[in-house]
Amino acid sequence: MNKKLSVLDTTLRDGAQSAQVNFSVSDKLKVINVLSGLGFKFIEAGSPGISPVDAELFLRLAQCRPDNVNIVAFAPTARNAKGEAILEKTAQYAFEYVSLFGKADVLQVKNVLAMTPEENLDMISRSVTFFGARGNNVIFEAEHYFDGWRKSREYAIASLKAAIDAGAKRVVLCDTNGGMLPEQVEEAVLLTAEHIKVPIGIHCHNDAGLAVANTMAACRAGAVDVHGTFCGLGERCGNTNLCTVIPDLQLKLGYDVIAPEKLAELTRAARRIADITNTPFSERDPYVGRYAFSHKAGTHIDAEIKYPEAFQHIDPELVGNHTEYLVSNQSGRSAVVEKFSRLGINVAKNSDAVSKLLELIKKRESDGYQLENADGTVTLLALEALGKRKKFFDLLDFKIVLGNPIKKECPSSVLLKISVDGKSSLVADEGIGPVNAIDNALRKGLGEFYPSLSEMRLSDYRVRVIDSRSATAARVIVNIESHDSHRSWRTTGVSPDIIEASWNALCESVEYKLSADSGLI
Repeated sequence: MNKKLSVLDTTLRDGAQSAQVNFSVSDKLKVINVLSGLGFKFIEAGSPGISPVDAELFLRLAQCRPDNVNIVAFAPTARNAKGEAILEKTAQYAFEYVSLFGKADVLQVKNVLAMTPEENLDMISRSVTFFGARGNNVIFEAEHYFDGWRKSREYAIASLKAAIDAGAKRVVLCDTNGGMLPEQVEEAVLLTAEHIKVPIGIHCHNDAGLAVANTMAACRAGAVDVHGTFCGLGERCGNTNLCTVIPDLQLKLGYDVIAPEKLAELTRAARRIADITNTPFSERDPYVGRYAFSHKAGTHIDAEIKYPEAFQHIDPELVGNHTEYLVSNQSGRSAVVEKFSRLGINVAKNSDAVSKLLELIKKRESDGYQLENADGTVTLLALEALGKRKKFFDLLDFKIVLGNPIKKECPSSVLLKISVDGKSSLVADEGIGPVNAIDNALRKGLGEFYPSLSEMRLSDYRVRVIDSRSATAARVIVNIESHDSHRSWRTTGVSPDIIEASWNALCESVEYKLSADSGLI
């Protein structure tokens, strides 16, 4: 079995079809910069023959592009003069490789394209020949291959052979509808490989939640090119998540996908791309999510400290992640000791610092705080227990004017007076709602004292009622997630006043960032 696999990342092409994702040229260049550092063979960057944004991207890349990865242009097979014009325009921008997609499902050909099966095969052949004559290496992506395989194996294979006979260097079998099962994919790839002598790729969608499993099945059957997107971006339910399938293939099945030192960059790359695409990062994602190696139960934490394989299937450092012990009143002293250890402080289980932190945690949780999901707040409490917590600013005055909820053009505004080392700053700002206005004003006021706050972003904000029986006077818990280019953290606030709870959570978020920048964390 060939144990070497290549990756084609299609985040910028298929991932761009994901709901609420819209790449600018600048965004795409940033993503390419991240991907090129991981050792992938191909990056499918877009459709320059169709999209003006992608045309500009390829022009920019012509001036300066990574030399360690193949930038691939994407285009459809051409059935008429309009399609041929797209191929012509694609050829103007394309580099060495071009991905052409064409249908491999005979019923799709008849019902969607309204063509005869023979006309489709001729269209595939002509389109591949067009690029081959211009010196491009063609990757033929057989759309709906597995659906077509179930209806007519002969025609599905004929579509591949039409491309190969015309000069295609690689072919890709696509589960376009994302509905196949692993055993179906494995059988189809295995039997297809008996007829095909060029490298076979696998491109899966996740509509049945099986994109990763199907990709692994295809590789076991002989596929050598793995297509997917970062964080599983893609139309409908997304594509194969490269953040999951790469470590699965490499660490579980023993394939050589990317260099080990590149694999250790996976978590950082995933977070960076989620940041560029402005999409929520799933903290429960395998391997790269924050909770992938997090433990809360006291018995689990105690076992993990004694024997790291007790509740972890791999060493998280292999993928650039880390073990985390969620501190709460369920965690016990072992988790608290470990929390101090992460701050570079060695303490015994029976030490005063451990007792102090447990007291602080129990006090907070008795007030309604839920700290297992607020690592930033717990870290600040640990500093407090050690007597090392630093006060970076003081609030001197605070006024807020709520916007008119009926008139969206009337935002909320905040007047904020803060003091840093005896120097006061009076700032005003506005935002979409009071919390956004507070966030803007706080960072604006502190920015002149702490410029690094410009790197900080608020990535999630959630509110939940604690005691609903009190109706509108109920206490609420506000959870905030923030991040910079190095880390992410969560803080929390509790109050009957949602603005006060938000203020407390925001202040602790800023305090965590400044503590980290000061070397306290």
